[in-house]
Amino acid sequence: MKIIIIIFLISCITSFSKLRQSYEYSNRFSYALGLKTNLIADRGHPARIPLRESGGGGLRLMQSGLEAKSTIYLDKDSRYRIPIVIDYVRWKSTETITFSDVALQFKNQVNVVTFSSGFHYAFAYFYNSNAWIYSGLEFTGNYFHNSQYRYREIDNLDNSSVFEINREPKNNIWRFGTNLRLGMEAELEKRLMINFSLNLHIVNLIGRDDNVGQLLVVSTLDKKEDFLPLFNISLMLQYRI
Repeated sequence: MKIIIIIFLISCITSFSKLRQSYEYSNRFSYALGLKTNLIADRGHPARIPLRESGGGGLRLMQSGLEAKSTIYLDKDSRYRIPIVIDYVRWKSTETITFSDVALQFKNQVNVVTFSSGFHYAFAYFYNSNAWIYSGLEFTGNYFHNSQYRYREIDNLDNSSVFEINREPKNNIWRFGTNLRLGMEAELEKRLMINFSLNLHIVNLIGRDDNVGQLLVVSTLDKKEDFLPLFNISLMLQYRI
């Protein structure tokens, strides 16, 4: 009987130890959601040229979007990670030229959804604030869709449209590229963290087509597709499970 009790106690202790170890290292995943700003890094890119000049894109300012990120931690120290990211940006620009009796309005809009994954490494840890600094490279797939251009001549007296043109300058296309990310995640409360990162994203490293022309512009006459580099800032709330 004593042997049976001893065996039972050893079994319980072993099971509890395994359960505790499983709990301690079970938070190998995190999910994050937040905002992302996007800026065309190349000041000479046609997408930054005003809409009223040679069919540019008019996208000189930062554009806001949403980003969702899931992270898989490969080791118990959380240094090696695999990110899975999706973000959405609606690139949008409006320009208006006003005369005494009429106003000319130009609008450009392109929706872009980006899927990315790669490898991150956390190279610095701050014990007092429970914060990590990490960096890594991601491979991206970028879907450009719902491209819209609108030109209106508006009567200044009654704000009615005198003349209007609506068209789709570009077809829906995929482009593939790379994103270099430098970030920091810091704990706010247990399991709840803030994730901040800076990104340099080359959108169309693979798949460029001169027959399509420049991305994010309204012109259909251009016959060259340059690299599209983006500078991104991401700020997300992150929860570890």
